[in-house]
Amino acid sequence: MTTFAQLDRLPARLDEPHLIRKAVALLIDQDFDRATIERALIEMMPVDLDLLAACFLEFDGAEHLQRVAC
Repeated sequence: MTTFAQLDRLPARLDEPHLIRKAVALLIDQDFDRATIERALIEMMPVDLDLLAACFLEFDGAEHLQRVAC
C-alpha cells in the first residue's frame, strides 16, 4: 500500500495520468473530498488540471466516491 509520504518521490510536475490516479486514489482512501484533494495536490506541485479533471471523471462511477461532493 502506498502512503502519502511516498508522494514526495513524484516528479516536479504532476502530469502523468497514472501518477495522478495513484495520488487521487490514495487521498480518497484516506477520506479526503475532491476539493481537499485538488488543493493538496496543487499546493504540493504543479498539476496538469485537465488530467486531474479527467481522473476525477474516471473515479466518479467508483463506489468509494459516492460520498465525495463534486
